[in-house]
Amino acid sequence: MKKVMKITLSLFLVLAMAFAPDLGITRTPAAQAKAAIKYYTIGNKGINFEPSTGRITWADKRFTSIPKKVGGKKVKILGQWCFSGNEKMKTAKIPSSVKKVEKGAFYGCKSLKKVEIPKGLKLGDIEDKLIFWECNKLTTVVNNPDKKWQQRIQTFNDTLAYLKEQDPQTYVENVRMNKNQWVPDEEGSGRHKYTDEEWAVVEKKAKELTKGCGTDMDKAKAISRWIVDYLHYDNVWMKKFQEWRKTHDEEKESFPLKKYTDAYHLITWKASEHNGETAMTTCGGYGNLTQALFCASGIPCVHVHRVQKEGENIDHVFNVAYVDGKWIWLDNTYSDEKLNYFNCGIAGFAASDHRCDRLNLEYLEKLVKGEV
Repeated sequence: MKKVMKITLSLFLVLAMAFAPDLGITRTPAAQAKAAIKYYTIGNKGINFEPSTGRITWADKRFTSIPKKVGGKKVKILGQWCFSGNEKMKTAKIPSSVKKVEKGAFYGCKSLKKVEIPKGLKLGDIEDKLIFWECNKLTTVVNNPDKKWQQRIQTFNDTLAYLKEQDPQTYVENVRMNKNQWVPDEEGSGRHKYTDEEWAVVEKKAKELTKGCGTDMDKAKAISRWIVDYLHYDNVWMKKFQEWRKTHDEEKESFPLKKYTDAYHLITWKASEHNGETAMTTCGGYGNLTQALFCASGIPCVHVHRVQKEGENIDHVFNVAYVDGKWIWLDNTYSDEKLNYFNCGIAGFAASDHRCDRLNLEYLEKLVKGEV
């Protein structure tokens, strides 16, 4: 009897689902969406796809390219975060059938170097949608539809073009020989002049960190790894400063809370003198310490002061260094232990948290002339 009742109940449920509209039963939007997404395999890699819309919702991180079709259906939408975190894809050729790219579609694709965008495809606001955020190896964008992104890539190229015209050793000499460093957060001229004793401490640390390194690239990585591990970002200072600047004129007043940004004070930081805190600073300190230790090791390096749109007060300092015959971009403020912001691609930088309308070419020109 129980078996008959179970079969009868199962039959009723099947019929209810089949004739749900007629019975007045409706699925929730979430249930409908879930039912529409299907799992497929291409080769030995899995992918979630919505055949009715042509939308990829998730793809195995081992994909090396974007499929044109899934289950015989054309791909029309690259869904939110669908390829995010992929570390195998070096070139992303977006199929011509794609009409929409959603938020974070390629977020954190750490190996991505080239993107080919079909003509006519509009991506929307690259920054707000985080489409290529943290794609730090991205250098080439074919058919870039975003004028703002184009302009910001050009800003980086202009800086590189200027640097390539100069003798890289100029930047070493200004810091290493003159013991002089431009420090954005210093009062007055913004110049920090190290004493002989202070600079000896910097050189000693640089020698310690690069011991056994065979190339400048090895030295640069060793220094950067130590900085990333040693320094911590001072969020408390930055929060107080941002509140203060809303009601004060920075050009007429100085923010009262002390912050250390020169290399000497950061290297000799003692937790006992700072309420038990480990070495803390903001991007200016990260940039200065990177530049000082690189130059002390004979590696030409400058810090780049990014300027966002006028009035937004979104400034940031990072570095560009001449390593083994080429200029490379790096940002030890953002980097992790894997140095994910080391030797970065311009297009990836310009599409994410290093977006900028202007870099400080004026400062670089003054540096070459010895005015800084």
